[in-house]
Amino acid sequence: MLKQLNIKHILFYTFSITGVVVLFNFITAYAQTNLKVSPKLSGTYEIEAKSLSDCLKDQNLILKIQQSGLYLNALLVANSPEVVNVLSGDEELPLVGHFKDSEVTLKGKVVTLKECPSADPQGQIMIKGIGKQQKLTGVLTSGGLSLPFSAIARVEEKVSQKKIH
Repeated sequence: MLKQLNIKHILFYTFSITGVVVLFNFITAYAQTNLKVSPKLSGTYEIEAKSLSDCLKDQNLILKIQQSGLYLNALLVANSPEVVNVLSGDEELPLVGHFKDSEVTLKGKVVTLKECPSADPQGQIMIKGIGKQQKLTGVLTSGGLSLPFSAIARVEEKVSQKKIH
């Protein structure tokens, strides 16, 4: 067995293992100082009608946002009793965008603003704003319509189910 142990092999494996450990420590230190997780923006936001145009007839809007890192998907609907079913399901989220340095940009097609005369006839909208600490402030634009808004995230209650044995 001692014939198989060669000093060259021992040195090679020692340096290889040491190099991997040093590289791992360097990458870990870099990641802890330079890589930051995006703040959470996912949730359901209620946009109050008083900050919107008269064409919405005092009806609040609901903006549901799902976040995956920097990327966002969203749904904008009028607040009504039917919305509860829509928001709880796995519906298609027609607005897409991104969230970087607390700036939110969403684009897509919705039917929510169809009654507004100056809105885009195809339903194309763009939302630009700032998202911080469960608050979203910005401008909703569609055609010639530009609506500044402020929205606060709804607190969603999670129902815990106890297992009965």
